Amino acid sequence: MQKLLGTNLPRWLCAGLAGLSLSAAMAGAVQAGPQVQTADGWVEGALVNDTRLFINIPYAQPPVGALRWKAPQPAGPWSGVLPAVGTDKVCAQGGSDISQDMGEEDCLVVRVTTPPNATAASNLPVLVWIHGGAFMEGSARHYDATQLAKQSVVVVSVNYRLGAFGFLALEALRNESADHSVGNYGLQDQVQALRWVQKNAKAFGGNPGNVTIAGQSAGAMSVLMHLTNPQTSGLYQRAIAESPIFMGEGGVVPSLTTAIDKGNRFAANLGCTAGAGQQLDCLRGKPASQVQAASRMAWSALSLSTSTMLPFAPVVDGVVLPDYPAANLMKGNFQRVPVIIGTNQAEAKPMFAVAQFVTGHRMTSDEYNQVLQNMAPSVTWVALRALYPVIAYGTPAGAGSALLSDSTFSCPANTLRKSMYRRTTVYGYEFADPNSPSGMGADLLGPAGTPDVLGSGHTDELPFLFNRHTALGTSVTLNAAQQAMSGQMVRYWTNFIKSGNPNGSGLPSWKPFDANGNWLGLERQGLMKLRPGDVGMTYDSLVVKDFNDDHHCDYWDTVTPFVPVVM
Repeated sequence: MQKLLGTNLPRWLCAGLAGLSLSAAMAGAVQAGPQVQTADGWVEGALVNDTRLFINIPYAQPPVGALRWKAPQPAGPWSGVLPAVGTDKVCAQGGSDISQDMGEEDCLVVRVTTPPNATAASNLPVLVWIHGGAFMEGSARHYDATQLAKQSVVVVSVNYRLGAFGFLALEALRNESADHSVGNYGLQDQVQALRWVQKNAKAFGGNPGNVTIAGQSAGAMSVLMHLTNPQTSGLYQRAIAESPIFMGEGGVVPSLTTAIDKGNRFAANLGCTAGAGQQLDCLRGKPASQVQAASRMAWSALSLSTSTMLPFAPVVDGVVLPDYPAANLMKGNFQRVPVIIGTNQAEAKPMFAVAQFVTGHRMTSDEYNQVLQNMAPSVTWVALRALYPVIAYGTPAGAGSALLSDSTFSCPANTLRKSMYRRTTVYGYEFADPNSPSGMGADLLGPAGTPDVLGSGHTDELPFLFNRHTALGTSVTLNAAQQAMSGQMVRYWTNFIKSGNPNGSGLPSWKPFDANGNWLGLERQGLMKLRPGDVGMTYDSLVVKDFNDDHHCDYWDTVTPFVPVVM
């Protein structure tokens, strides 16, 4: 740990450790202080890069003391004018073997970006953005929404409880809950934020009847979970899920029994044993720093599994999550709103770069075999190695990242599209820029960031939507072709946010998934391929094969996908 926190850290890690704020980075552009009257009181923001920005607006009471591990309570009113400027709050989160603990429990706030002249009469569409980070880390502060706001959209980015603070499950917590929900406090925070939007969108120029929920990674999974959550009915009209991970049985979402077992071990590690009668008092009396320290992630090249990589995640509690989200989505038990579901072509690449950084060497063939055995106990790992031979991908890390990209991201997302399009309008995409700057900073990891683990990786699409900023708040450079595609993506996304249809003048036509365009059936399972200089539809059919062949989905559709990696 000490070695990793030394000098010469990569840019993304320096940003995480220093807790850089996008607001601070923009400080030189701040001009004045627009004021808005919310349902709870006046707030004063700032004019930033030709948009209005308001940060740290509370949507719920601080979840501290007796409110730790309880459903969020609505924020109370305040007197005077609340300064919605300065440094964004970050929710308390444990670090890992490559990062430090950070944040605070008093963090349930939203970040609102609007066009400069938005008024209560503007009636603009609203985007509610849910950040990623494995349900363990991240914040709303790193998402520069100015490009989206300039397309006449009000953007609300949400902080929510993370790690043990957001997803601890215990029988004692379940028993004290009026509806017997447990372990999904972070998801309940997001629901409370959506309710806040209903009350306050108009004051910022938004239309509470035209709301899109969107997110990436854990945020995308949250979005899809809300589709199956009865509590969110009527709070949004569209949904965008970027890079969700498999959410069926055996995936990132544990059963109630598994989550409670893990929760008891966590509590015992803090000296708060079950059955003692005072377990909850004991846990609520622990300083946030102790809770953080007990819930850190572990990056390990040989232990990529939910037991180590995702200590805490949403729980199938029968209330907030009635069933495994993938099961409900495939059965049709979801709210019928237009949806975009997409993935990046090589999602797992940066995760292998980080794993190589942690171990200090490039992955070996023996380590690749060990990853297969650790990650795929239910399938024959030797057969999988034949399907993903090292020689075909150049290196063990290249083969491993392809295997994990296909099994945990690409094919599960395609299965959801194939299940959902019969009940609602579904648009699919694949981000396929082989030269994209790494959103996780994998290109700056020295020898660990080898070419086989770069390009079209997890989070790489975010700078194309959020003004060249990564999920870590750092800035990247886009070349001319990438900038042009960034403009197209922003227009596609904002068109969908406005109307449920991404198409618009001057954009290549984006057809819904499984559009049947001619009698040969060539235009089936259509995806928008997002490649700089070559943006357009690609299809799979009986005659033409593309996505399914590229990702071996015919195989993955017949087996339970691997236990997911992270994020």
